Amino acid sequence: NSLDKGLSTYGFPEDKKKFTPHITIGREIVLPLPFDKLKENITVEPIPVNIDSLTLMESTRIDGKLVYIPIYRCPLG
Repeated sequence: NSLDKGLSTYGFPEDKKKFTPHITIGREIVLPLPFDKLKENITVEPIPVNIDSLTLMESTRIDGKLVYIPIYRCPLG
């Protein structure tokens, strides 16, 4: 929540969807400001989490809706 609120001060809209931990490499990237124009450094404190699997997903649009398709899943531990 604090990251979401902090990013909103730089023009990023708050995300109201349920959070599912993931890493997006990139998709339709548009920044409100170039990173070199930011006046403050953004820092994020680490959050410990338990991870039981890692899944590689492909995101694609089907009938205009973004859909996530699992490509590979690796159980951990």
